[in-house]
Amino acid sequence: MSNESMLLASSTLNSSVLNSSIGAVNLRLPKIELPTFDGDSTKWLTFRDRFVAMIDSASEIPNIMKLQYLLSSLKGEVDSSPAAVSCDNVDDLALLVDEFTRHVNGLKKLDEPVDTWDMPLANLLLMKLDSSTILAWENHSAQHKKDKYKELVHFLQDRHEHYYSGSMCNFISESMAHRLLTPLPKVSIAVSGIGQIKQHVKGSITATVRSLGEDFHSSMEFLVLKTPSAEIPTIPLNIAKWNIPNVQLADSSFHVPGKVDVVIGGNTFWKIHTGRKQSLGNGRPWLIETAFGWAVSGNTSQLAGSNLRLCHTAANEGAIESLLQRFWEAESIMENPALSIEEDMCEKHYVATTSRNAQGRYIVSLPRSPKPERTLGLSREIADRRLLGVERRLKANPEMEREYIKFMREYESLGHMVKLTEPVDDNKPHCYIPHHAVVKETSTTTKVRVVFDASCKTTSGYSLNDTLLIGPTVQDDLLTIILRFRKHAVAIVADVEKMYRQIRHCENDLNLLRIRFCECPSDPISTYELQTVTYGTATAPFLATRTLQQIAHDHKQQYPLAVDPVLHDFYVDDLLTGADDVVEAVGMRTQISQMLESAGFLLKKWASNVSEALEGVPSDDLAIKPLLHWQEDQAISTLGWVWEPSNDMLRFRVDLPPPARELTRSLVLSYTARIFDPLGLLGPTVILAKMFLQRLWGLKQDGKTLDWDRSLPIDLQEEWRKLHNTLYSLREL
Repeated sequence: MSNESMLLASSTLNSSVLNSSIGAVNLRLPKIELPTFDGDSTKWLTFRDRFVAMIDSASEIPNIMKLQYLLSSLKGEVDSSPAAVSCDNVDDLALLVDEFTRHVNGLKKLDEPVDTWDMPLANLLLMKLDSSTILAWENHSAQHKKDKYKELVHFLQDRHEHYYSGSMCNFISESMAHRLLTPLPKVSIAVSGIGQIKQHVKGSITATVRSLGEDFHSSMEFLVLKTPSAEIPTIPLNIAKWNIPNVQLADSSFHVPGKVDVVIGGNTFWKIHTGRKQSLGNGRPWLIETAFGWAVSGNTSQLAGSNLRLCHTAANEGAIESLLQRFWEAESIMENPALSIEEDMCEKHYVATTSRNAQGRYIVSLPRSPKPERTLGLSREIADRRLLGVERRLKANPEMEREYIKFMREYESLGHMVKLTEPVDDNKPHCYIPHHAVVKETSTTTKVRVVFDASCKTTSGYSLNDTLLIGPTVQDDLLTIILRFRKHAVAIVADVEKMYRQIRHCENDLNLLRIRFCECPSDPISTYELQTVTYGTATAPFLATRTLQQIAHDHKQQYPLAVDPVLHDFYVDDLLTGADDVVEAVGMRTQISQMLESAGFLLKKWASNVSEALEGVPSDDLAIKPLLHWQEDQAISTLGWVWEPSNDMLRFRVDLPPPARELTRSLVLSYTARIFDPLGLLGPTVILAKMFLQRLWGLKQDGKTLDWDRSLPIDLQEEWRKLHNTLYSLREL
């Protein structure tokens, strides 16, 4: 039956049905065309409702005719082989994932049980991917019994991000790619390298890399560049005196400059690196065992006189740019942004996992990143090497060594770290965190503090911090806190003693918070587990400040006067609050102390512009001498300001060292950033430094932007020194 005859039949049928239903009224109705559907999902509901009303619900029509009507309503050709989207086209890949998830979310709105459709949804999405992406997914999900749709979506989203960043990409020279006689699919990807220099990649290939000496092969994706790298090494090396062991070298002529055809990215490198290495001695590189044999990697003293340096790491000036951005924004009033997806996950994790022990202390859990590729490798040997370096530096400074050991002894005596019995079980997921000393001359208590470096990379290329969610900022901004502090007739300041260390970690976190330490270099190195929130972990500021606010929420009925100050007048662990009179100030101070003490948070370094507001506070807990003996020059440091309680005066704190003998852009930026002015009162002075920085920003030498660590022209150095010397007068304001 043709489509035309079917449509005519439908018209006659509908007319007959309608006419029979209206009895004696004899009407000749116009033709009603059957609805059509061309595969556009946005038109599906309309088509379905019309077809059901006109055809499917009519009991007079046999089922076989209903099917024929349905087939005649479908328009267009059947797409039996949907075109695969190449992962090399990052925009198409992102569009595919967005559109697919949009349609799935639409099905959810229709109350379809899509949560039980893992296999069909995953298969439908896989059908739209190219072979290299499917292979990468199969490697990623090899341990899964079946494909999971949500994990596949996350995998594709991460893959999209990696392609934009180029951080995990492999590269091959154009000449080598042509020699392989492999088709080069066109792509359009911009890859940034050192100094933000961009190269546009226009081709990619998938090739199998095999080892000549080992049973190893791996299929890898390569982006094609004309020259992925300069020759390595840059000059011939004399290796006659190198004591190279009898091992199979990956490149027996490594000491002769040669062309580089292939650069393997970080994602693949960890597959070929066995983890074994051997030192060739001081001033010489290392032997690194790979699936291709032993590779020579590192520096050699023979290159000391060479002007050419190679770096095969994609790097930028993010730290400097971030510092500069914070400097320009320090005087801006920022609106509170909505929580990002990861920040929202972090907040929900805190609410779901935080508890209190019998002593009232809070127990928190590390919020882990949901990205499955961020796994930790080995870290014990790395921590041991870092410890040996710390010991060498401490030996050169006996006073710092004594303070370091004193700090660690106190850490253990307070129960903030626990020594483990050797041998320690490293079979379960774990992380060893290196540590080092930081000297804070302005501290009135501990000058030397130990900082734990949770950003140290493990052998997988990821650090503990890489696997953690950072969390949102939950406290008021600094400008708001200072302005509110200055309106109080009776001002009060204090800070929480060792705030981070008053919060315990749950048992499941402790394997990830291990350190290595011994007091004497001749003693065996011992393993400890940190028990409390640790300074140096990415999530520590959130866990500490969020717990401080949780105390207020949990005790708002018991200590009503303390709730608002704890929620809004703390900046990290510093309290800046006050009241309109002494009676209110004493009541508020007492409730804040009692509320926080119930969770193990002790307030120290109390100070006020009215001595009566601190009556009853032990003298050891005061920031300065007893108030009856105040002197005009007594002052305390709070949030980067200098506050003189006796006359309730804030002064600017300018911690500027003398200008260096040789000035660079980075030094000038560092000096300028030390001018702390959140209220903008130093604008007329700071603007001069900013204008000077703007001139340096566009400074060029030989047609190229001046390097951050290159000496400035003599006239600019002299100009800055004159400005620098005038900045010290800010202390007198």
